[in-house]
Order: sequence, then C-alpha cells, then structure tokens
Amino acid sequence: MRIKLIAAPLVAGALMAPVALSTPAAHAAVPVVSAVSSNTSDAHALLGDVNNRIHSLTNDLKVAKASLSPKEVIDTISDLLKQAKILKAQLEKVIKGVTTFVKSIPARVELFLTMCDTTHTATLTIQDKVQNAHTVVFDEIAHAINVLISLDSTPAQLTDEVAALKKALATAQAMPDLKPTDVATKFVRAKLGRLMAQVLFDRDTCVINYKDGDTIRLLNRAIDRAGLIRGNAWVRVAEVDQAMKDLKVAYQDALKAPNKKDAPASPSFCMPAANAPITLA
Repeated sequence: MRIKLIAAPLVAGALMAPVALSTPAAHAAVPVVSAVSSNTSDAHALLGDVNNRIHSLTNDLKVAKASLSPKEVIDTISDLLKQAKILKAQLEKVIKGVTTFVKSIPARVELFLTMCDTTHTATLTIQDKVQNAHTVVFDEIAHAINVLISLDSTPAQLTDEVAALKKALATAQAMPDLKPTDVATKFVRAKLGRLMAQVLFDRDTCVINYKDGDTIRLLNRAIDRAGLIRGNAWVRVAEVDQAMKDLKVAYQDALKAPNKKDAPASPSFCMPAANAPITLA
C-alpha cells in the first residue's frame, strides 16, 4: 500500500512521524536456552530488543494521540508499552541475579515483538480495508495480550500465538478495500486526521511568521473544513480523499503566497513543492 504525503516543505524529521508509526527495529532470533539458566547474555540481548520497543512505542503513542488515531490503535500501543515495561523489569531481575532465566522468557519476548510488528504493519497496510479487517487484527492482538500476561502460558502456547497473529494479519490484508462510495471507517478518517496534524505543524513552522493574515485565514478555513469531514461518521471514502487533496492544495497555496512586509525570508525547507502532492512508498 502507498501512503500520500505532502511533498514539501516539512521540517526535517518533524512531522513525517504522524503519517505512520515508527518502523519497528529488526530483532534477532530468540535464543534457545535451558529450562533454568544463569546465562545473562541472553537476557541482555532480549532486554536490548525490549528497550528499543519502549522507545519506539513511546513515540508512537505521542504520534497516535496527536494525529487523532482510532481508539483501538491508541489503546493497543498503550497496552504494548505497559507489557514492554513489565518484560523489562523481569529481564533486569534476571541480569541482577534476583531471578533465574526460565524457559518461557524468550518466547514471551518473541510474542511481544510480533505484537508490535503486527500493530505497525496493520496501521500501514489495512487502513483502507473494510471494517472486518481491523476487527480480525485487533481482536487477535487483544487475545495475544491475554496469552502474554498469563503466567500459565507455555512456550508452545506463546509460539502458537505468534503464528496466530501472523495469520490474522494475512487474513486482514487479503480482505477487500473500501469503495469510494462506501462510508469511511474511522481508520480512513484517521488518515485525514494525520494530514491535519501535519499541516497544522507546518502552518506554525512555515506560514504563521511569514504570510499575511488573509493567507493564514484561508489556510485555517481549509483546516476547519477538513475537520468537519473527519468528524462526520457518515462521510464517504471519496469525500475523505477529496478533503485530503483540498487540504494539501490549500497548504501549498499558502506557501506560494508572497511573504508579508518586513517578514524574514522563508527557510529553504518552507519552499512550496514543485509537484505536490506526491506519493511515497
């Protein structure tokens, strides 16, 4: 699936994030250990994976809230962050010698990492799918959390849940896309919300201090119109797509407007795009 972004200008690294959650870091194969092991090197390796996800999940949660992501996404990221901190505490106890490295720990970390990857991939690849696609994935993630937190879960059960998550994602990805005339799901409307967050940031960065009041008012009206579309539970997919196009055009028009008298020259990253909007992979 391809995601539309505003071509330019964007402050480097500032608002690329609201368009998609951060890319999960690749994790090494789960080490095979005995039932009880004092080898802390495995715990150190797993702790590194967990710490990386704590960092990315913390950023993802901020992005999801700022970009008006659906409640399922925000709640899932919050739950994953909570479980990450629990796993971190367990691994730190192993490293300090407080507890032993029991055989279920690697499988628990592997399931946790797969849950993170599934959430990330679903956010990018099924946002235009029918509602059932989201239900399949997020129901399975919710089940995976229950498996993860259960002290009775065996390594085999944890591994089986990894496979179940991958199957649920594949099933969702194979479901049909919404048609332009279909009522937009909250996941489709969330795309417009992410774009609004991006434009608001760029307005404050590249427009407010450089353009006159009329230019700013026109852009604000376009943002308000987009907000009305996003908040309409019965809006059609085609209307959301059109609202996104209109907002991108309004933003580019604001950039092309002459700077107000006595305003400093706009930064190079605030130059209007030559061929906006573009499509990036």
